[in-house]
Amino acid sequence: TLEEAENKLANGVPIKKVFNEVRRDGDLVLVSLLGRWNILGEGNTFVCDCWYDYVWDFSEGFAVVSDKTKGWNLINREGKELCERWYDDVYGFSEGFARVKDDNKGYNFINREGKELCDRWYNYVWNFSEGFAAVLDGNNGYNFINREGKEICDRWYDKFLDFKKGFAKVFDETKGWNFINRDGNEISDRWYDEVWDFRDGFAVVIYKGKYYLLMEDGVLCDAETGKPIEDGPKQIAESLINRLVREVLRENRKRYYL
Repeated sequence: TLEEAENKLANGVPIKKVFNEVRRDGDLVLVSLLGRWNILGEGNTFVCDCWYDYVWDFSEGFAVVSDKTKGWNLINREGKELCERWYDDVYGFSEGFARVKDDNKGYNFINREGKELCDRWYNYVWNFSEGFAAVLDGNNGYNFINREGKEICDRWYDKFLDFKKGFAKVFDETKGWNFINRDGNEISDRWYDEVWDFRDGFAVVIYKGKYYLLMEDGVLCDAETGKPIEDGPKQIAESLINRLVREVLRENRKRYYL
């Protein structure tokens, strides 16, 4: 029983001989007995006031816990429950926010104080990346929110890829691929057949079946000469062109050289 476990710990019995399962997480030990979980802290004392059906590993100072009669919550390293309410699903913290689910509402985020971030609930949400999180509205499509829970794009998209180096890829089924910046603005008036991540200030793109280099300000340059296809003040060095394009081609396992 749990009482017997406490007595064994008090009498110096090794932890692994007391509990059915043991996992260490820094200075804490997650332990299981009779299908229930708790945490041992300094002096092998129990951190949590109650036992849970499961305790996940800590992420950014919090651990997800589940109780079949209540739902899902998070606890801090002192064993205190973060949220006043229980959810139907909870994910670990990432960039200061954790995803939560209410079966009757949808998905949202909570912050480190356990407060819900967004005024509205979504059909699904993804973890934050570079300060932005993708969200899905089943009637509209995909958008991004910032750390204040505000949608950054004026329109919704059919597909997306997370922010990397300040830009996110977005897709319109009738147009193709583009990039948005941290303000939610599309950087190019053109839409592309395929796009790759930015490297050294440029992204390789395919436009009407041909490779080009797209600059962060939306200027499109010829992949062979580095010159803007329209009048512009900038030109890309030949060595950078070859390296960037060949890296993309190598990633695609294509045997092609400029």
